[in-house]
Amino acid sequence: MGNAAGEDTKWGLEGPREDVALALFDLRDDPGEQANVANDPRYLKLADWFRNELDRIVLGDGRIESNWSVENET
Repeated sequence: MGNAAGEDTKWGLEGPREDVALALFDLRDDPGEQANVANDPRYLKLADWFRNELDRIVLGDGRIESNWSVENET
């Protein structure tokens, strides 16, 4: 799979899961990011959500929404 400059630049967001190198790590269980869980059946829904969010941010309206009322977990 290859595209010339200016051709289908959305393949990374729209291409089949098998053709796109997705990366997702569970930092609670794997803080060293050694086990990519993007294609693990337990994480597919979350991986797809992140992929859709990236599509919306990069190719959509460009807005990044955040809930500032929730503190980060440590």
